[in-house]
Amino acid sequence: MPGAVVTATVSTVMPFSLFAKFTAELQYKSLSNGYANGEYQSASLVGSARRRWDLAKRLASTDLAALKAFYLARNGRQIPFYVYDVSENGVAWDNTGVATTGRYAVCFDSGWSETIGLGRGDAPFSITEIA
Repeated sequence: MPGAVVTATVSTVMPFSLFAKFTAELQYKSLSNGYANGEYQSASLVGSARRRWDLAKRLASTDLAALKAFYLARNGRQIPFYVYDVSENGVAWDNTGVATTGRYAVCFDSGWSETIGLGRGDAPFSITEIA
């Protein structure tokens, strides 16, 4: 069917060792409008929240190279992968991707950025759940 979007297939899990900071947030997309008379109107665009995570870690040069290789292998923001939300109760990271509890299909939602220091580098990034 022309114009149809194919559902993304996900087969890779991001290695757990490539980040230490794991900040999760829920996003509720909505439309809102404020009027001059003080009235406010809003409408939800989604039925449930979309998850987003900010990740970071001071990495040795080999781990920083591995993280950059993982990012480039996903073509930056294009190819989805799995992560496990370890902030949820009972969720353990599964590098094989077999466990479905706490597993989310995500994409990078920021470009590559790195800061190199003495012996270690920082590469903060964020990922967002895909529908």
